[in-house]
Amino acid sequence: MIGVTTALVVVLIGEGLFWYFYVREPTESTSVTTTKQTTPSAKKATPSAEKDETADWELVKNQQIGVSIKHSSDWGLTRCSGKNTIQLMTIEKLSSRPKELHCQSDFLPTIVIGRHKSYSSAELVDIWDDNNDSGWFSDYRKEAIVIDQKAGTKVSYTASNKAFEQPEGMKMVYYIFDIKGGETVQILYRQFPEDPDHIDTFNKILETLKFLD
Repeated sequence: MIGVTTALVVVLIGEGLFWYFYVREPTESTSVTTTKQTTPSAKKATPSAEKDETADWELVKNQQIGVSIKHSSDWGLTRCSGKNTIQLMTIEKLSSRPKELHCQSDFLPTIVIGRHKSYSSAELVDIWDDNNDSGWFSDYRKEAIVIDQKAGTKVSYTASNKAFEQPEGMKMVYYIFDIKGGETVQILYRQFPEDPDHIDTFNKILETLKFLD
């Protein structure tokens, strides 16, 4: 009975949160705004000046989630983005499949951002710790992080078996931030082992994250 309960918790938390954001049909997108960024005229740069490669990236703002983020031109919003979700994929992937299939869970790599009411970041990390102790993960890491002056937790792992249809070698990276009202903002990056590694791009996108409240 304990094993069944543990498995149920893992489904609801480990993979279930992802499906809540990722697979369900999109909702109204009225609270999502995108803005093309343009770099204003400036004085001639000195040799030591560093170019901000995100300056011309597209800005995505979601009032309901309470965040804004920027992405490069080789990434774009999927049709699953709406008032509850920001979902980004590479343009190469977006153009390779009809829009009606963009919400399927095998369509990766993907960056998903959403807001949750169910569990705190500490509770989620405890569950991931238990799953790691059960041998479900490899390369399991967790660390405290700060983005836009907001403290959070980063959890990453590689799937080590096919539990709950996670293929061996699949990379998962979560960022969890506790916000007001007992809610969390969660950011997920996921890719299959055969996909090109976009983790560096994900990290650059994450650096542009701003909290609106």
